Amino acid sequence: MIAEHSNSVLPWLVHDGLESVEIFFMISGFYMAMILPKYSNVMEFYFNRFLRIFIPYFLICGMILTLSLIFGIVWGEWLELEPFINFSVAKNSLYATFLMIFATFSNLTIFFQDLVLILSYDLPSALNFSIDLSEGQYPFYKYLLDPPAWSISVELIFYFFAPVIVKFTNKKLLLILLSSLTIRIFFYEMIGVKYNGWIHKFFVCAIALFVMGIFSFRLYSNWLINLTKKLPINLQISNKYYIFYCGFILLFFFLTKFATQQLGSIIKMNYAYLISYLIWMAIIPILFQLTANNKLDRYIGNLSYPIYLIHTIVIKISQIIIPYCSISESWLGKISALITILASVVIIHFFVNPLEKQRYVLAKTLSNNEWSK
Repeated sequence: MIAEHSNSVLPWLVHDGLESVEIFFMISGFYMAMILPKYSNVMEFYFNRFLRIFIPYFLICGMILTLSLIFGIVWGEWLELEPFINFSVAKNSLYATFLMIFATFSNLTIFFQDLVLILSYDLPSALNFSIDLSEGQYPFYKYLLDPPAWSISVELIFYFFAPVIVKFTNKKLLLILLSSLTIRIFFYEMIGVKYNGWIHKFFVCAIALFVMGIFSFRLYSNWLINLTKKLPINLQISNKYYIFYCGFILLFFFLTKFATQQLGSIIKMNYAYLISYLIWMAIIPILFQLTANNKLDRYIGNLSYPIYLIHTIVIKISQIIIPYCSISESWLGKISALITILASVVIIHFFVNPLEKQRYVLAKTLSNNEWSK
């Protein structure tokens, strides 16, 4: 994602932002199917997930606001606050003002950020869906404090339906998958390859990926676990060999991306992506099995959420600082990646981890209180 929004981080092919988000949706479907049976009731799941999402989100939004104020007051660069600073009620219609307030509400709740991302307002009074985010006089995604959080709003919709969906039979899941893919293919043919990234911002299209993740978990629980029990060796990756595992993963990422690109030169890239996701559906259970009990891998996994949320503000700050330090702009991706990782370690170590036990206790308490009503 950092490379997608800045420039190259690694000297070889990596998955672009579109693929990264869609694979993340698949992993989310896998993970929700795995953990849901562990909760005593649905409300406990809801409270636990929402606290897991909102605590880091509010912490990082607070950090973004603070940094934007500091850079604005000291250097005149208001970062994520600039659209709000420049917004004038006198120069905009009541309609535009309402939409700006709606974007602010979305910032506070995460909900509907996927909708805000594709809305634009064109004078004098035209509200448009921006298929291309660079189009439109006033694209409302600029009013999102943390633009990557749009995918979290899609994730929250899935959380709402997950307790029901994960219990569906394979036939029902297949029906949902085929229906979602049909809608997606309709958009592919109507909009074209260029705008594929616009499509997964609709839950009806994204749900196919979550369902693929659920199928992936069923592949893991019904087949892979039984297979590994019969093997004479332990397939778990220990910390001692984790560096080799990381090397294998980087090689695998390169090969799958290269294969997808080559396939995309033969068929439409949109369909090449879908075929690659079928491969990921089979690979995710294997990768999970290899690292299921690895604490280092779990720690790195926990870093992924804050990394995802803060990388855009880090890139913006790096774009301001790098010219002052006489550093080549080609280093933007690498410097942004390093700062993002270090900042995420601080957030996890000093803020998120100390609240983890309280999160579980609070979620259970809230769910019990709600369930007893």
